[in-house]
Amino acid sequence: MCFLIEWTSGDTIALFSLIVSALTLWLGYVAYKKLLPGEAAKAQLPLMLKAIDDLNHTVINCYEQNPKQGTINVMMVTFFGYANRKKYLENENYELVFPEKWDNKFIDILVSLSDNPITPTKIREVLYRFRAGFIMAQPTIVQESEHVFLIGTKRTTVEKENITRISSYKGGMNGFFKIADDFSESIQEWLQKNGLKDPANFVDYHSTY
Repeated sequence: MCFLIEWTSGDTIALFSLIVSALTLWLGYVAYKKLLPGEAAKAQLPLMLKAIDDLNHTVINCYEQNPKQGTINVMMVTFFGYANRKKYLENENYELVFPEKWDNKFIDILVSLSDNPITPTKIREVLYRFRAGFIMAQPTIVQESEHVFLIGTKRTTVEKENITRISSYKGGMNGFFKIADDFSESIQEWLQKNGLKDPANFVDYHSTY
């Protein structure tokens, strides 16, 4: 019996991304082992506090496109803020779309952190899963009849524009909430481990803009 599996360019991109992320994780582990524990801790603290501050000041817009109601902005929070909203759509988990030409600065921050060999191992492991969750696809227009969630900030004020899907996220909106929660927990554990007993003084979990 022969099974034929269709392999698309999107699958190739996803596989390449996984390989790069795994290699980065391994190189980071090697670099960490070469540093004395005290030196690693000294390097990690400013790196992590800078990343946390950047994420605290980066708003992520979430729009719900509903065929019956049109498109509305349902959330404007930080990446940490999404961690507290993982049950927001328990019974209505729709596709999460990252539109072409929309700004998503938080992704750049997280990718840069995952690529840095000094980033604490457990946090990099979560970021590796974050990157693996992206489902790359051939660009397609999001139809008005589709019920989806859109992440990002529009670069244009034009109200009527075609929204092009360049990727979505594994597990839909709830999958995104789950990885935000895992990242938030890993940050909180790291802060406490380094003597910062009250993570709320550093991480903005609740701000809505």
